[in-house]
Amino acid sequence: MPAGRPPSDIDQYKEEISSSFLNGQSASNITKILSDKYQITVHSQTIRRRLQQWGVSRTNHESKELEDKIKELYFQHGLRDRQIIHALEKNGIKISQSTLTTIRRRLGLHRRVVNPEDIQNINDLVRAEVQKQLNSGRIEGYGRGHLYRFFRLKGYNIARDRLYSIVQELDPDGVKRRKSDVYRRRGEYVVPGPNYIWSMDGHDKLSFWGIQIYAAIDAFSRYITWCYVGISNRTQISVLRQFLEVLQETKIQPRYIRSDKGGETVLVAAAHYLLLKEQYENLFLQDCYLYGTSTSNQRIEAWWSQLTKSLLFIFRDYFLKLSNDGYFKKNSLADRIAILAIYMPMAREEIASYINVWNTHGIRKQSHRINSINGQPNVLYHLSEDGIQDYGSKPDQVVLQTLLDEHNFELDEYLPLDTLNWCQQKLQSQGFERIKLEDLNEHGERTHFIAYLYLRDQINLHIATQSEPQLRECEKPTQEELHLQQDLQDVATDLTNQPWFSR
Repeated sequence: MPAGRPPSDIDQYKEEISSSFLNGQSASNITKILSDKYQITVHSQTIRRRLQQWGVSRTNHESKELEDKIKELYFQHGLRDRQIIHALEKNGIKISQSTLTTIRRRLGLHRRVVNPEDIQNINDLVRAEVQKQLNSGRIEGYGRGHLYRFFRLKGYNIARDRLYSIVQELDPDGVKRRKSDVYRRRGEYVVPGPNYIWSMDGHDKLSFWGIQIYAAIDAFSRYITWCYVGISNRTQISVLRQFLEVLQETKIQPRYIRSDKGGETVLVAAAHYLLLKEQYENLFLQDCYLYGTSTSNQRIEAWWSQLTKSLLFIFRDYFLKLSNDGYFKKNSLADRIAILAIYMPMAREEIASYINVWNTHGIRKQSHRINSINGQPNVLYHLSEDGIQDYGSKPDQVVLQTLLDEHNFELDEYLPLDTLNWCQQKLQSQGFERIKLEDLNEHGERTHFIAYLYLRDQINLHIATQSEPQLRECEKPTQEELHLQQDLQDVATDLTNQPWFSR
């Protein structure tokens, strides 16, 4: 350094230098910016050396993996910049606000669209998509918040109020009907943190047609920790397996479970107790399992109500029409097989899509409930603020693996493999592949209805001619499948004999 030149203190301009560099400016250009803006004289080599010391690298920060992660957090999870930075930090990636803003803008992830021409183009695209979704019936029951989250997940950057005005314009009767819904107010339900209580329950409104839904919701965050869509004749053994697989996948076990008193929940409570008893001395069953009727299980009951109004009514009303019009008879094997082959994949896909909307929608602060929690369920669950304790614990891996081995059950199966393959081959031969709820044929008819009638007729013909393979349903649990590990049987028996459980 020449004599008399003061040392360059550029650390105070770290954010601006880093942002300029990540935005494509060369070290030489950055020296000129500093000179013009702050009258600072610094060599380009100093800029390069300091960037290296700060760990700022275009290669590291602009990697495809990071860009994909930012897109996922922005669109699929709906996070704001501060939440994105927090989520990245939890994954070992530390970037500044200015760096995130630079990358986000370069990717076209703008928080607001201000150009009038761009706004009009987006409005036109959204209008067409709204009409498409209204035609399918998928968003018919969605409120303002769910609508906004649904279209954001699809990549549409439109203001909430503008979106709602388009929906009001295209579906005024539906908006009026939703506004007339009467909501009940209940007393406050105070939960201290995530994984303190999972509220668990089943939904049987589609069980007449062979479809059973079971779910659990974290009572603090309202995050859906699991949701199972399967067949209704294996509930007792499937619910236990669902619970065990969720623990295996997430490595998280709640402190308490709350559910009604059913045959399947007794086994879950017993397993939950066995997995926790190594962590807590003198643990009693009532110390980890809360019994209540389905109607008093507020969190999951409220979610069932939202799911039904937003989505399940489409399936329920359609299935009722099939039954009333004589297209589905409970005593017909062909009808029972066809309805599962056509509609189980659709129900699973639609419910999974709705859960994604739910877990990323915003919960507003309720002024009449001072202890209410606001925010997005996925953020409240995974990225809880400082001072909020996560009550989840890691389940005992030895006990968990033992239970999984003992209760080995294929959850995804809804038809025997040979029957399912036969149905899929028949459908594919007629061009019915990956049928969507909204699909229409050239005559404006629902593709899934035409596929159902075709498959139903083919199954009846196959059965009548006694052809191979023999088409059948999944059997109800056998005595061997119902056999429980002795420890679990003892705990389950003990649970049902507890006075508190029998109330």
